[in-house]
Amino acid sequence: MSKVIFDCDPGLDDAIALLLLCQSEYEILGVTTVAGNHRIEVTTKNALDLLSFYGRADIPVAKGAERPLIQPLTIADFVHGPNGLGEVILPEADRKPEAVHAVEWMKNTLMASTEKITLIAIGPLTNIGLLLSMYPEVKEQIKEISIMGGSTSFGNISPVAEANVGHDPEAAQIVFSSGVPIRMSGLNLTFQMFIQDREIEEIEALSTDVAKAAAKFLWYHAAFAKRMGLEVDQMHDTCAVVSLMEPEAFTGRMAKVTVDTGWGPGRGQTIADFRALEEERNVFIYESVERDRIIDLVQSAIARA
Repeated sequence: MSKVIFDCDPGLDDAIALLLLCQSEYEILGVTTVAGNHRIEVTTKNALDLLSFYGRADIPVAKGAERPLIQPLTIADFVHGPNGLGEVILPEADRKPEAVHAVEWMKNTLMASTEKITLIAIGPLTNIGLLLSMYPEVKEQIKEISIMGGSTSFGNISPVAEANVGHDPEAAQIVFSSGVPIRMSGLNLTFQMFIQDREIEEIEALSTDVAKAAAKFLWYHAAFAKRMGLEVDQMHDTCAVVSLMEPEAFTGRMAKVTVDTGWGPGRGQTIADFRALEEERNVFIYESVERDRIIDLVQSAIARA
């Protein structure tokens, strides 16, 4: 059974991604939190409460970076609601965060492992950037990093920058240039991984507590998408999880990826060079997904929960 560490900033789509991971065959060693969709206190509380709600209160949670490496923190409560989980109020978890910072916790966990560990990162890459900068020896312990972030097409916080990378471009550049194998689910992919209203209704109709909460997460996120002029909602963070669970449903190719860390209009852009020499290509970029197959997986996982 493959071992994973889940780095996140819950977050509505984070909540769905975490649910899918909890229903997978992966051994979740821990969840680390970062500020992004909301402040660190909120994302950490949400991670604890979600794990308890999903019946996985045994999984440790370590609180991480409260702000980006250089630029000021901006949060997306206008997307995810005042508590980060839309209109869902979860029972408060009994468990508290680990006593050490998420970066220290990840280092300790990685170095103690007898096998390589996969990192799944679906928020700003601050924790991972700090980890790789402070403790480069952990690189040998990381199997790969599956990221929801970046784009080879358009941005969502600027014309070219995706939110997770754009919220901490310096950290993202550290990660992309680290030499660790990286799989990138960017906006060019995640906009293909949409969910329709009738499919949310099918989840809601399952009528379990988890299914009703999942539907509320999806409805709230969908309402924001529709305010932005989109007809359907995108399941962004889900892609970083299900691309590992169902790799045959995704296609992509290697490229050399760098992040614009300047202060001009391109800040936060992930620049993908598919023409680069083979030895220079550092990221596997997903480009297409069998959407219907993944929706079936999502609905089945929620039905089991």
